[in-house]
Amino acid sequence: MSIVAGGIAVFCWNTGNRYISSINGILFMNLVPVLALIGSMFQGYTVDNIEIAGASLTIIALVCNNLWQRKQHIKIPTSVR
Repeated sequence: MSIVAGGIAVFCWNTGNRYISSINGILFMNLVPVLALIGSMFQGYTVDNIEIAGASLTIIALVCNNLWQRKQHIKIPTSVR
């Protein structure tokens, strides 16, 4: 059963990367610890300030990088003659 789930996960990952690009896919892998922290909070884990700071730093870095990438991808219109 885990082989089937692993195959489906790889397929979904590759399909998602097709839509968001591989660079963004790699960046969003950094959300795994943040989501694990959120899941732990739902199970009653008490979060320390340093963990909140780390999760905030990760989210801020992702947002800043995405804004920077959008600025870099502004296309200048060119003639097609």
